[in-house]
Amino acid sequence: MKKTKQKLTIIFLSLFLLSSVFSMGVVGSSSIVNYRDQVETSNTFSLLKDDFPYKGLLKIYIVEPESRWNMNNGDPYHYAFLDYATEESITLDYEEEQVIQTVWNPQESGFSDVKSDNLMVIATMFNQNNYKEYAYPPFKNPFYAHYVDAAAGA
Repeated sequence: MKKTKQKLTIIFLSLFLLSSVFSMGVVGSSSIVNYRDQVETSNTFSLLKDDFPYKGLLKIYIVEPESRWNMNNGDPYHYAFLDYATEESITLDYEEEQVIQTVWNPQESGFSDVKSDNLMVIATMFNQNNYKEYAYPPFKNPFYAHYVDAAAGA
């Protein structure tokens, strides 16, 4: 029996305000997910104030909402990380817009058996400034955090 190759496409568009940690801004994110072949993402970033250039780290994660891996009790993990679609530094000046396009191919990443209804793309924009925080407040186990300024999922 010949299997017909199905292509499923999900288009997700999200507009939301970035954190006021750096400035007032808008992010647009769209993902076209072709489950059998590859994942294509397009993210648009722009600033609305000219306080200073925004510097951030864009990470796009590929996850399975219901994992292929199980916990000790036999239930699957939730939103298991498979791979990064991209991880790159972004710098935006006032009124500048950047469109970042990424293609993730599951076959090239060792996940040729990914299921069409069990794949999700999560894009995050991390602030490149670091902030001293504590694992046990107020003063135990210090570490440097990079806050998430924006996130979108499809």
